Order: sequence, then structure tokens, then C-alpha cells
Amino acid sequence: MKRENIMNCEDFRPYYFEYLTDASSVPDDVTAHLSQCTQCQAEMDRLRNALDQKPQNHNPEAEFLKLHYQLLDQWVSCDKIKPLLPSLLAVNFSGRNATPVTAHLEKCDQCQKNLDELAALELTFPQLMKASRYLASEEDLSDFDHSAQDTLKTLKFQHPADLQTRMSLKSASANVAEEQWLSDAYTIEVKHQAQSVTSRPMGRRQAIQAFTAAGIAAAVLLAVILTIPPATVEALDITQVYQRLEQVKNAHIQVFSESGEEINTIWISESLKARLFRQPEQTVFWNEQTGDIFCKQADTVELVSHGDVPQLVKPWGLLPFKHISELPANRQWAYIADTEIDGKTVQIYEMTWQQKSIRKTWRGYLDIHTHLPYRIEWTETVSDNFPSQQWVMKVSYPSDEECQQVFRQSGF
Repeated sequence: MKRENIMNCEDFRPYYFEYLTDASSVPDDVTAHLSQCTQCQAEMDRLRNALDQKPQNHNPEAEFLKLHYQLLDQWVSCDKIKPLLPSLLAVNFSGRNATPVTAHLEKCDQCQKNLDELAALELTFPQLMKASRYLASEEDLSDFDHSAQDTLKTLKFQHPADLQTRMSLKSASANVAEEQWLSDAYTIEVKHQAQSVTSRPMGRRQAIQAFTAAGIAAAVLLAVILTIPPATVEALDITQVYQRLEQVKNAHIQVFSESGEEINTIWISESLKARLFRQPEQTVFWNEQTGDIFCKQADTVELVSHGDVPQLVKPWGLLPFKHISELPANRQWAYIADTEIDGKTVQIYEMTWQQKSIRKTWRGYLDIHTHLPYRIEWTETVSDNFPSQQWVMKVSYPSDEECQQVFRQSGF
């Protein structure tokens, strides 16, 4: 049945993002209007410019608050907030502001569980952005490991919970642009309804239209948020790096001498309960599940110990001390600069402290999004009359599958 041509410009706003990214999927009557309407073209030009810009002081959380507030006074289902879940993790949304989305998460165990499962994947910022686009419409998942792909596919095709939430302001005079929210400024309603027999993921058009409120194309905000990088992180403290490493399950650590010679390679997997230490002359494999320690020299593998495997506790030698409580009072911690290494944006931090007659320096190149060490430089100086000793670590955080493959290829 042909649609009657009674739509005005506000009705076409939900199609802006789709028109700019995939015009072939836009209905013919919408394409005809957008190609001729000067007002819509001007608004699309502003959106196109926003997508192209990379502002230095962009505040992703503020943009998310604006997007969340478009859902005020609306019934919010799981499908409406599903594309936002990875993005909440990407911008480290603080949650101190009550919004229709956080209100739904508080009431919906299923959505909160989904958010926790996404967080457990420890996806990078670009992966989180792709995950959001995948849940909202379509996106290639080739950049994800099998575990992440399975989680995202399950989430996308998951039946929504049988509840919806609606957050409304108690007073019409309340200002939703302000960041200070009081518990008595709004009400949250919950309603239950029977699930549909069938369920399918929202297409791009449905996902965008789901965010439209009172004629405002919130899809424009979503498009901007999902395509610009987060603002530079605020200055970190060494304790935050300790806390971030506590969440890591696997690590690959390469240790180099000052001359650049590789001294040792370590693979650690808490998930698989296994560790591998590779040196030029031998490889040692610890199996925590069986208590076995194997040593491989040339092509010969020998069981050298059976019983309790020594514990290797975090931070796995990546940080100056085993625990935050051991940090010396005389330490000096400073931010040095932002830089790029191997195409990765990192922030350089340095900690120095005195240990008896030795001055020690830990310099960490921290991933700007995850705050995890990517490169570490250690220096020990006795005095100006003695040369400093230095060694370097390069660190990555592999998946269970990558660790399993290395263990097998090493003969264990």
C-alpha cells in the first residue's frame, strides 16, 4: 500500500543518518523529499559535519545524557537500550545521573546481566563502537574473537524481557539539562507485558526511530557519539592502574634487555589456569589444574614436577610493587605526555622512588582507553658515577583462544 504523502520535515529526521550512510535502503518517498528539501539538507549538512569532526574537548558522557533524556516520559524496552549497552562501557558512563536508560537497567535484570557480560569481554574502544552498530543495525564481526561474536549474536537475537520502564519528571519546571538530580525529582514506572512469540533484531531504521521523541531526531546524537573518539582521559593515579589490572584474565609479556635482546616471554591465562615461560634455551609450562610443570628443551618435553604449582599473583611484575599497600610514601608520580606507539594512542606516566641507595623509575605507556600498560620501561640508578640498568616490557592481553593456540603450538 502506497504511503500517503502527508509527512513533514520532522517525520523525515529519523532517516538522516541512514540517508547519509546507506541511501539505497531509504524508502523512495523519503529519498525524494530529502533530495529536494533545503531545510532537511541543511540539517543533514550539520550532521555530516559533526560526523567528520574530531573535537579535542568532546564530552561523550554529556552527549549520552542528551540522548538518554530524549526517552523521558516514554516506555523503554530492552530493544530500545540494547544498542547503547556497549557504548555505555566505551565512554565509562559514570551513572551518577539518573536517566531513562539507567532507570531501565536498575529494574531489568536481563539488561544488567547483558551489560555485565559485555564488560567481561574487555573489548577495545573501536570494538565497543562496532558492537553498538551491530546491535543497532548491521556490522561485520570479523574483528571479534569467537567468544565475543557468540555473546553479541546471542544479545542481538535475545527476546526482550517482559517489562518496560518509564521515567518522568515530577515537575514540569525541572531542567533536564542540569547534571544534579535528586531522588524526588522523577518517578519510575514499571509495567509487565507478555512476550511476543517471535522476536527479531531491530533494523537500522527501527533502531533509529526508537530513539525519536517529540520530533527530535536522537539518532543524530547516536550517530555522532558512535563515530567520534572519547575525550582524553583525566590524569590517572597509580592505584587505578593496579585496579584495572585486577580485572585482566590473560597477559602476554615480552621482556627485553637494554640492547633490545628478548630475554623472556611469558603467557599467563587465569581462565585456562596455565602459564608458559619461554627463554632462548628452554620453555617451561605450568598447568595449575593438574599441578604439573613441564620443561621443553629442543624437541624434548619432560615432566619436572608434580604437585602444587607456585602462585603467580597480579600484577605479574608489571607494576613496581605486588600490592597497592606496598607503595612507598616517597614515590613521585607524574604524567609525561600523550604519544602513539605502533598506531596505538597511549599516555606516558612515570613513577620514581628511592630504595636504599638505588633510585628506581617505572615508566608506563598506558592505553588511553583501557588504562592498561602497553609498554613498560624500568630503570635503576645507583649514582651518577654508575651507569643505569634498564629493561623493557611489551604487554598485550590475548583471548583464551589465543593463549590456547600458543600452548598447543609450544607442545603442551
